[in-house]
Amino acid sequence: MNKTWLIFRREYLTRVQKKSFLIATIMVPLIFPAIFAIMVYAFIKQEEGAEKETIQVFDETGTMNLEEDGRYKFVTVDGNFDQIKEAFRHSSENILIRIPKFDLDKPQGIALFSKQTPSMRQKEELEKKIEDRIHDLKLEKFNISKETLKSLNTDISLTNTNLGETEDKESNTGPLYILGLVLGILIYIFVLIYGMQIMLGVIDEKTSK
Repeated sequence: MNKTWLIFRREYLTRVQKKSFLIATIMVPLIFPAIFAIMVYAFIKQEEGAEKETIQVFDETGTMNLEEDGRYKFVTVDGNFDQIKEAFRHSSENILIRIPKFDLDKPQGIALFSKQTPSMRQKEELEKKIEDRIHDLKLEKFNISKETLKSLNTDISLTNTNLGETEDKESNTGPLYILGLVLGILIYIFVLIYGMQIMLGVIDEKTSK
């Protein structure tokens, strides 16, 4: 017990009283949220300043009119595909999409050609664009309007009420879930920080006796 107290006293005097220890205790837990906030801010600014990417579309069906948005501008190209592909090699665009004639029930053969490998996010966004257009064509095939389809979709939100002995109280688990997640991250950070401190203390004690 006496040796334990001596080690405890030494660690307190050599580590806890240091300004670096106090600064690390306060600053390190703030570093990770700060990094995350900077990444989100940079991503938002990049999205705001990004120019529309022009994408060539060779549509053999004549029905795949992909909608332009804030990120993509679709330009339809016609003619012989081999010639179109060769012209695309020398163009400034990076992506060419070929849409052959296909069965609405089993759309196959749609291909993407690029000079540089597109990101996973970009590929998923383009796939979603094509899927949405095929979805619209299916609605037209069965004479179903978008407004009718939207009216069929119903969103509900269940309210949670805790029944007490004397009164009922409405509860919301959303803030508690977020709080638990944040506290879990902080606990992990603190355990990591002080685990490293203990490891350094043990190493120092073993080497200096």
